[in-house]
Amino acid sequence: MTEKRTPTTSKPRDGRKLERRAMEHIRLRAVDQVIDGGERVVDVARSLGFDRTVVARWVIKANKHGRQSLLATVAPGAPSKLDDEQIQLLRFVIVEIEPNFFGFQAALWTRAMVAALIDKVFGVQLSVESVGRIMRDRMGLSAQRPVRLPDSWRSRRAPASSAVSRRTTPSKRKKST
Repeated sequence: MTEKRTPTTSKPRDGRKLERRAMEHIRLRAVDQVIDGGERVVDVARSLGFDRTVVARWVIKANKHGRQSLLATVAPGAPSKLDDEQIQLLRFVIVEIEPNFFGFQAALWTRAMVAALIDKVFGVQLSVESVGRIMRDRMGLSAQRPVRLPDSWRSRRAPASSAVSRRTTPSKRKKST
């Protein structure tokens, strides 16, 4: 026969899986129930599904630093691997200089090429996704389709006759009856 789990024997809730605002609400509610409502820490913890030591820490923190210390905060994240000066230089290079100047076999910058350039110039390895975020958030750049083909592409394009022949190939549409 399996043992039925009751609130007293169930595993405490993991607050790390909840959103920050939800956790803030739970912390403030728990502290209100203990300090203002006079309820015991153990009872409040059990009713919310948290361990009693967690709720006790919230109450101690609220008594010591005020209830504002229980408010949700923004996680700062890891420090940037590139400083503002490096970002400025990189933005200048991307905007003003074509990639083929640096030995890339293309006339337009890709995130992968920018990542390779960052590694070569600054010795910092970044993922393509990180490079995209830096270009968007810190440089104000976004992915663009060229308005016109760069001069370096014009010489490599296929002759017009082959482009026309590709467009004139019959399609595989059904004929209507």
